[in-house]
Amino acid sequence: MRFVGLTEVGIGGNDTIYYYTLAEYWSRGHFVFSIGDSVKVSRPVLLAFNTAALQLLGHTDYAIKWANAGIDTLNIVLVGLLAWLSSRRWLVTIAAATVYAATPMALWAARIELPHVLSTTCVLLAAISLCASIERNGVRSRSAWAFGAGLGILLATLTHEELILLATPFCLTLLLDSVWIRQEAWLASLLMPALAALAPLVGVVLLLSAGSAEVADISASAGEAPTILFTMLERVGRNLTVALVGSFSWVSAVLILAASALLVIKTAQSDRLNLQQRILAIFLIGTPLIAIALYSLFFASLFPRNVLPLVPLWLTVLCWAPALALQRPWTQGLTLALVTLVTVGSNLSSYHDFKVANRRFGHEFPQFELPSPENWERSIYRLSISANYDTETYWNHWRNIHTALKDRVNEKNRLLVVPSTVFYAPGRRALQTDAYFGDDAIYRLDHTGTGLAQLVREKQIKFVIWTTGQLRRPPTMVSLYQYDHRWGTPETIDLAASFGIPAYSEQSEGNSVLRFLQRVGAKQLRVFEAGSWDQGRARVFELPDSQ
Repeated sequence: MRFVGLTEVGIGGNDTIYYYTLAEYWSRGHFVFSIGDSVKVSRPVLLAFNTAALQLLGHTDYAIKWANAGIDTLNIVLVGLLAWLSSRRWLVTIAAATVYAATPMALWAARIELPHVLSTTCVLLAAISLCASIERNGVRSRSAWAFGAGLGILLATLTHEELILLATPFCLTLLLDSVWIRQEAWLASLLMPALAALAPLVGVVLLLSAGSAEVADISASAGEAPTILFTMLERVGRNLTVALVGSFSWVSAVLILAASALLVIKTAQSDRLNLQQRILAIFLIGTPLIAIALYSLFFASLFPRNVLPLVPLWLTVLCWAPALALQRPWTQGLTLALVTLVTVGSNLSSYHDFKVANRRFGHEFPQFELPSPENWERSIYRLSISANYDTETYWNHWRNIHTALKDRVNEKNRLLVVPSTVFYAPGRRALQTDAYFGDDAIYRLDHTGTGLAQLVREKQIKFVIWTTGQLRRPPTMVSLYQYDHRWGTPETIDLAASFGIPAYSEQSEGNSVLRFLQRVGAKQLRVFEAGSWDQGRARVFELPDSQ
């Protein structure tokens, strides 16, 4: 499910193109965190991972996707290992790993170049190290595993900066272990100052981070403590609901909350759990709650895909609680099989509105929704698009253009890309990546002050492609590409004035380009299959040799 058809997708999307381009820069020894005036990505572990994928798997347009799919396959095993270390039950292990393997958000994240799969790996390794530390008796062994947990959180933070929030529940768990089980007052006295310093550290890192979420201004509520308290409670509740429903579904969210309550009761009552398991149960339940509560202090809304690293913790709780409540193995097996089927089915049914990449979804409480045949049908179609299962969209548009023209375009027969609103942001131009045409793809936006005839001569342009596959708003300020991987400083631009038209639109620019092509005798090429997504949105022209 994670690898099928992955080599046919290519570079597409939005941030995905940017991460790919940054990896290409790193592969050439340019260790930058931003390109042109685009956003700064302070995620060195992610960029190093992507670069290694290009180096080890070959400089192809699917290498990073393959690496992500591979690391998420490892995540399935790690989810099972976390469930085993917590519960010591094989049925829980199999159920948790199975549900994660079939979670649509995990499938989607495993097939693109975004950081969430790798950050999940880091958090899983940290959680497994924490479990191992709690179960060890020797001071050196415990300290080594605790160090591993801290290293995992550090790597996760350098993959996605908001994950520094997990340091708080991890430290609290180690503190609880030292005080409750070990009764080591000296260790507690060392950890307390560290915990006291943690909150401002989290705040500084988040406020200075290049994260995309909007930093919240809590004091803007009214200034009164009751109002601020109500605002925070509402925000935490909404963000928790968005995280659960956005990652899974309403049905799964209710099941996870019920399983959490059941696990709390059993932790307090059951003599079937030792002290270490009780601490692990508290850790699994409390970590997502604390992380989302801290997140709500700094951010007004939550982007569901950012909580993928928390999904393994929720799934372990979901599968452990019913197994703990039941005595007989066959009842445990039937119950876990039912929980698995219901969770997987409801998650798929809830995927139709693509919550994982919908920023607007996190601004209000999700509407309640139950599975239905109509939603399953819509969700399967949505997943086929977002995960690129044999579906033509703008995700593979750029690859299809390259496939159609790769044997014709070179440094003496370059490709002009129009209109000027084709995805133009620095680092997000798929056709200018090294995997495709590189500097042999000329974006007209970079040459608005040059007439078409002069541009064709100077840049030795042989082919022109007009595509509406991924347009953006007409830019008013933009960094222009200066070739050889160099970008100019941001400058204002007026497309209408540059093209001598009263008001800019793609149609007006297209009319002028078409008149030029007709005047010089260019011919239209049939390079895309009739009726295809690409043929409906792109036209390719070949200029005569005289031009």
